[in-house]
Amino acid sequence: MLDDRDKVWIIDFDKCYQQDGEEWKQDNLERLKRSFFKEVERFGIHWQESDWDSLIEGYRETI
Repeated sequence: MLDDRDKVWIIDFDKCYQQDGEEWKQDNLERLKRSFFKEVERFGIHWQESDWDSLIEGYRETI
């Protein structure tokens, strides 16, 4: 991701592990959305809620 100063931000996957079932997927998506809101406030990243719709659409196309 890039912020308004073209600073690159990397999403950290170091706590990744495989899980069964479906509930964890929705939980992760909700946590990611909360993180986007938090980073907008903390660092002014370029993200708005309408971007979420595009992200979810792309996500759903891959599963």
